[in-house]
Amino acid sequence: MGYDRRELGFWRALGRLRLQNFAQLESAAAFFVGGGGGLAAALFMTRTDRLGTAEDFQTLSGALVGIVFAGFALVVGLMSDRYALWLLKGEDGVKGFLGPFLLGVGIQITTLLFTVVYRAAGRVLPTPYEQIAFALVAVVFVYAALDVVALARTVLAHGVTRADVAQIEELERQVIERRRQEDVRGESS
Repeated sequence: MGYDRRELGFWRALGRLRLQNFAQLESAAAFFVGGGGGLAAALFMTRTDRLGTAEDFQTLSGALVGIVFAGFALVVGLMSDRYALWLLKGEDGVKGFLGPFLLGVGIQITTLLFTVVYRAAGRVLPTPYEQIAFALVAVVFVYAALDVVALARTVLAHGVTRADVAQIEELERQVIERRRQEDVRGESS
C-alpha cells in the first residue's frame, strides 16, 4: 500500500491533464486579459511602474499559495474514509480528484517564482525583453488567480458528490432497516 512519490508529483498531475482542461474559460481569460494587460502595460507604463505592479503580483501570489494549499489540506483532511474508497472506484481515483489542487499549488508557486525572477532581472533587461517578460508574468499571474476559481469549482463538485454519496448511503440504510424490520416481523409470526 506504499506509494511512489513520482506518481504524486506536480509533473505527473500535469501529465494527466487532458487538452480540454486547458480550453476552459480561465485559460482563455488569462491569455486575453493577462496578455492584453501585459501588452498595454508594456506600451503605456514605465519600467518602474511595471516593476511595482510585479511587486503586487508577488504579494498576491504568496497569499494565493497559502490559500490554495490550505484548501488542499482541508479537502484531504475532511475527506471521509468511505468517500475516499468511493473515489478509488472511479477511473482517475483519488489522485485524479485531488490533482487539480496539486496543480493549483504548483501554478501559484510558478507564478511566485516567475515574478521574483522578473523583479530581479527587470531592472537590467533591455527594454523589449523586459516588456515581453512582464507580459508573460502578467499572463501567468492572471491564469494563477483565475485558477482559484477553477479550484472552487472542484470543491463545489466535491460537495455535490459528497451529498450524492450521503443520499445513496441514506437510501441503503433505509433499505437495510426495512429488511431488518421485515425479518423481525417474519420471525414473530
